[in-house]
Amino acid sequence: MNRVEIPEQCVDLDDYFEFYPRCAPGFPEDHGPFLVGLQFPYENGRDVLRVQLASAHVERPGLSPITLDLDYFLTQPGKWSVQEAVKWVGDAHQRVEAAFEACITHRLRAMFEEV
Repeated sequence: MNRVEIPEQCVDLDDYFEFYPRCAPGFPEDHGPFLVGLQFPYENGRDVLRVQLASAHVERPGLSPITLDLDYFLTQPGKWSVQEAVKWVGDAHQRVEAAFEACITHRLRAMFEEV
């Protein structure tokens, strides 16, 4: 799980994330806590990447904490050799890393580089 603390009280999620809840016109611009997620199948449904973005508990005033959770897992049991398992872990890592990069904007990426 990746926890990001945005140094703003009212955050425009699209400034920081490419993956976020989008509201239809007619809703108020401000919103309360949120949770949005999707699952993406890989390898003909054998694997799944679950992406979830959610508001988190505020621990410090003036910050908006948000979690980006990326889980990659098997949906079908099976026997694996050590070599197959090592390859699966490598593939899973690459897919999670690519998903993370696809979920964030340049503005958020710049915040990580400041640390």
